[in-house]
Amino acid sequence: MVMLFKPSQIRQIREAIGMTRMQFATELGVTEGAVFRWESDDYTRHPRFDTLVKINELAEQARKKGKLVLAS
Repeated sequence: MVMLFKPSQIRQIREAIGMTRMQFATELGVTEGAVFRWESDDYTRHPRFDTLVKINELAEQARKKGKLVLAS
């Protein structure tokens, strides 16, 4: 199952794995601006499905290491 994330949760995931926006963008194959928009409370574009899959994988890795508990 692929989770959808709130902007604040995307930032939590990125910070939990210790990546800058640029590093996160590179890992996901998107621009730094895209990551900024996703983390912004007024964003209008959501990550594509294949990118959401990658974000979910990174979130799961962080959870397994005990570095991530997503706030709702």
